[in-house]
Order: sequence, then structure tokens, then C-alpha cells
Amino acid sequence: MIRRLPILVALVPGETPASFASRLAWANGLSFASEFCADQGFALQSLADGEERALSILAPLGGVDRFELLRGLVAKTSAGQYLVAGQLVEKRWITRRRLRFCPKCVAEDIATPSVGGAAQRCVWHIPSIRSCQQHGCRLHEDESYSHSRGPHDFAGRIRDLGFEHEQLEQLVVPQAPTGLESYLARRMAGERQDRWLDVLGFGAVALGAEILGIVDLFGVGAKPKFLSEGDKSQAGARGFEILSRGECGLRDLLEAIHCDAGSPVSLSRRHYGCLFNWLEQSHADQYEPLRAIVRDFMAETYPIGEGDMLFGNPCAVRRVYSVEALRRDLGLGYRQTLELLQANGFLTSGGDVGKGALLDAQALKPIVERFSGAVCQVAAQRRVNLPGLSSMLSLRAVSCHRLPGRPPGVPITTKASLMLSSPASNLASNWAKGTAVRSAWSGFRRPAGKPSQARLTLFA
Repeated sequence: MIRRLPILVALVPGETPASFASRLAWANGLSFASEFCADQGFALQSLADGEERALSILAPLGGVDRFELLRGLVAKTSAGQYLVAGQLVEKRWITRRRLRFCPKCVAEDIATPSVGGAAQRCVWHIPSIRSCQQHGCRLHEDESYSHSRGPHDFAGRIRDLGFEHEQLEQLVVPQAPTGLESYLARRMAGERQDRWLDVLGFGAVALGAEILGIVDLFGVGAKPKFLSEGDKSQAGARGFEILSRGECGLRDLLEAIHCDAGSPVSLSRRHYGCLFNWLEQSHADQYEPLRAIVRDFMAETYPIGEGDMLFGNPCAVRRVYSVEALRRDLGLGYRQTLELLQANGFLTSGGDVGKGALLDAQALKPIVERFSGAVCQVAAQRRVNLPGLSSMLSLRAVSCHRLPGRPPGVPITTKASLMLSSPASNLASNWAKGTAVRSAWSGFRRPAGKPSQARLTLFA
């Protein structure tokens, strides 16, 4: 049975277990928290990583309820993620080594005998929280590092800095909490607030709000690492307003970015700048709801093909075609594709009518199925390595049927078995119309002086 320590200190709401051990050590005559933890049979780092054994010893030692101790828990869940007060945060977005604190909170802790030293709140580990909810002042950051104490002996590090009450008061800079900061702090305290936001991952809300705000306020070309803390705080507040509107807010921002870029037909990452980069580099599952919304918007806005990778996942189905994307899928020339679309009522006639057109992929599906894989006469000549193809074709067997909605010059679909030979065949007149051929061979070459055969499907 673990015996309670003779001298106890009060657990501050939201305090980390490592900070609680740091104050217990000082109250019981030890300057270093690491030494105190070693005497009790566990390591200070074990507390900092949220190991079960260390926590089960500390709670009865300090005479506190284990559930209350876990409210400020920082636990290492994997190589790249932490749980901070029950919220999942990526390692790269948590501040542990650098000393961050509210000067007024620390001053009150030091002045309160029952507290017995400065207590570290778990919310101070979150970079997106830059102000104190209680006192409305900016969190102070100190770059000094104690190699003898390490990063987790918070009360000891504050004592080493030798702050007097007047010095702490001089560090106070008034700064009202933003909507994002208030939401994150209340969420870490266990409050349920917004149904849509509460379903999103904690890191997705914190970082997503900042990135969306940066794009909206400073443009897609802004570099987050070059922005000041004040700019990031302002961006977080703006991004939180966007996210608070749910999927509609995010889609409205994406539509505005698309329009600002000139409503291009093709997708370019430079049009979305830091937002695209962030989504591409954020692989954790908690970001998937935001990635899915952006992926869905881009699939509706740009000719992204089925199976094309976007933000780590393949596109489930093609939504739209551009004329160029359709041309590639059909294997036709650009002019022939325009004629096909105009003949079937998808485009009106005109010189540049197809340049910025986006077409419903579902409506085009019958045409794509009929013409998929077709190649024009010139491409067929190159493919069989016979430039004079129209003078070297002879017909063996032909069966024909009409293609509904076909454009002028593409009147029938002909399935034929052809023999390449000399002299010229009676198909020369068909080739003159601009025949398109779908081939069933690859890399065909005719041996010198010998006739050869190939099976083709003709669109004459």
C-alpha cells in the first residue's frame, strides 16, 4: 500500500501530473522533481509521457483523486501523437520544451501557500492557445532551458528564473482570448459545444482554423512560418468563424479561392497555396473530414479522373470532364471531340467554346463507352509504322451499325478484320473522311516485303 506524503499541495485544475510532482517534491524538501520521482520508484519522464504505473503511484502519494489527476494528463500515444487532456494532438503541434505560462496565474500560484509553487496548466502546451482564459493576457514564452532539470520540472524552472511579483507583473500583456482559443480551452475542460466542430479532431480544428484564416486574410501565397504570433492569432479567429459555419463555410472559401484564381479548368496546387500543402502533409486520420470536403469540392470543380490520387486517397468517381480530358479518354483529336460534343448537344458551335467548358461526366458516359480508346487516322498510321496506311488496307469482313448522335464525318461504327497488303484497298475512301481506329494490337511493325495482319475496330 502506498502511503500518503506528510506534506501535501493542492492540485490545480488542469495541471499536468509532472507539474504536480514538481511541486510535491519542493514541498517535501527536494529541489529536483527527477530526484523525488526516483525515490518513489518511477521516472519523471514516465509521468510526462502518461505511463499508467507512474500515475497510479503519484495519485495516492499526493492524496488526490486519480480521476482529477488525469484531467490534465499529457500521454504519449504513439511515435507521432499525444493525448492532452483527452484531445489528440500531433507531436509537431505540441509545445513541451519551451516554457509557456500566464504571468498572472504563476504570480497567484506563488502567492498562495496551499499551492506551494507554480503549476503548469495543460492548455499551455497547445500553440494555438496564446492567451489566458481567466486573466485575458498573453501567454509569456521563455526560451531558456535547464539541462539539469529537463523540460518537465515546471515549478523548479520557474524558481530558477527567480521571478519576483513585480517582474511577473511586467510580463503581463493584455490580450483577449479569441473564439478559437476559448473553444479549445473549453473542449480540453470537457465541455460539449458545437456538434459539427466537436466531431472534428482537436488538431483539425486548431490547425485547420489557422490555415483557413491565413488563406482568407493573407492570401494563398502566405508562408505560415513567416507570420507573427499576432497574425496567427488573428488568422485563427477568422478561420474559426469559417469552420463554425460547417461544411458550407469551408466550401464558400474554396469557391472564393477558385474564383480569385480565374476559375481555371485544371487543378493547380499553387492556386490553393498553403492550404493544399497543409492537407497534403497532414496524414493523421483526424484531418480526413476536412480533406474529404476539399477532395469532394475539387472533384466537382476540376476534371479529376476516377482513381486519381488526391490528399492520400483515390478519387471515387469522375464528376466532370474538360474537353481536353475527354479527348484523352476517347483517343480523338481536339477538333473531332468538339464536333462530337456539338453534335450531341453538349456544346454550342464557336471557336473557343470548349476551352473553359466543364461537362457532366455522368451525362457523357454513353459516348465515352462507345468511343473509349479510339484513335484518329494519323495516330493509327503512326502506331502501325505505315505512313501510307490508306493505300495499303484490304477488307476481309465488315459488320456495321449506326452510332446515335454521331457528328458529321463519323457516321458509323465498323468492326472489321483487316489485312495490311498492297495494292490499295477499297477503304481509301473511308480513310479520306477522317477515320478513327481502335486497335487491338501493340507496337505493330510490318516485316519488309511480307503482308501482315491486325485486328482493328473502325469508327468510319
